Amino acid sequence: MDYEYNDYQKRRITPQDEKKLAQIKQRVELRLRVVQGLKELFRLQNLWKLIFPILLCVAMFIAWREATVLISDQIGNVTALLVTPIQYLLKIIFSLVTLLLLLGVLKIIGTPLKTKAVKVALLGMKSDFTDSFHCPLLLSYRENKATEEIRMVFYSRWTTINHWLKHQKEIADALGIRLDENGIRKHKGKYRILVIGVPDNIVDYNVPKSKHF
Repeated sequence: MDYEYNDYQKRRITPQDEKKLAQIKQRVELRLRVVQGLKELFRLQNLWKLIFPILLCVAMFIAWREATVLISDQIGNVTALLVTPIQYLLKIIFSLVTLLLLLGVLKIIGTPLKTKAVKVALLGMKSDFTDSFHCPLLLSYRENKATEEIRMVFYSRWTTINHWLKHQKEIADALGIRLDENGIRKHKGKYRILVIGVPDNIVDYNVPKSKHF
């Protein structure tokens, strides 16, 4: 069940709706993090991160080979008919485990270090810009050390660009930045919002966390 911001404002959200919406956002976030992780891996300055999935695959391959040999030796003494099926079963199990671990690694790589702080800051805003259902998801956070410019890209499926522009002053204050001219605008890609600014003050991120995140 997918709600746009205006639809949510016009109707009452039931506990069942809350659960469904939370599940939707979890699936969307996982997909976005994995895709972003793949993009980050192949950025020139991040090529060293390729070592993590490579080491994971090598380790799982070695573990599979050792397990296959061990099981073959143990069962082979009883009956050779069971060896081949068990080898195939081990191959399937290790392939699934490797895939899940790779997804976990990509999610970690695709999650900016500032994600938690930015989310808490936005949820702590004293306005109707966002709430636990519609909090935009930080996809990337880039800071230019020379110019101090900060560029943040958000996935904002549940909050429209007009709502961003309406609350841009509160957003800038919450994030502790001074927005550039046209500092909030649509970005390439569906539901993407680009925020550009420079550091302005110290942000207090010590606000209650939402139960949905």
